[in-house]
Amino acid sequence: MFMETSIDDTLRNLKNVLNMDIKIQPKNFVQMDKTLVGKYFTGLNNLGNLVHPKFLKLEALFQTPGRAYTSSEINNEGNKMFLDLLNAFKTRPYNIDCFDNFVVKYEDVEGKEEVFNLLKGKKEVLKEVNLKSIKSSRQWYELIHEEFNEFMSDL
Repeated sequence: MFMETSIDDTLRNLKNVLNMDIKIQPKNFVQMDKTLVGKYFTGLNNLGNLVHPKFLKLEALFQTPGRAYTSSEINNEGNKMFLDLLNAFKTRPYNIDCFDNFVVKYEDVEGKEEVFNLLKGKKEVLKEVNLKSIKSSRQWYELIHEEFNEFMSDL
């Protein structure tokens, strides 16, 4: 998987989360890392189980719209949540597929406002395979060689 705004760059440059816009289908919570659900999404998961909506949306604003914030207003809890989610996406990429929208506006270490969009600009090679028929790394490579070269040439 390749992303226009890399997770590593965002982890390295994050100073302060300004707002989050997250959209998820309640049925996707079962696919998500249980640690993330338990720590950040228990309320949304319970609401989804109770009222059965198609989608749930979380919009969290860590600043008052139209008002400039000062650096003393750094949101440590919001930053921690965003960092935990980014690290989960990096180490366990299957969590990415749980979200229908994941956009975070943040201030970087230089004081510039940046936007991290998890799904926009994401590029990946998808291939259905019979796992029982693949026995070696060479077979995996041969299976995706053509699509991978095309993918790389498009970057």
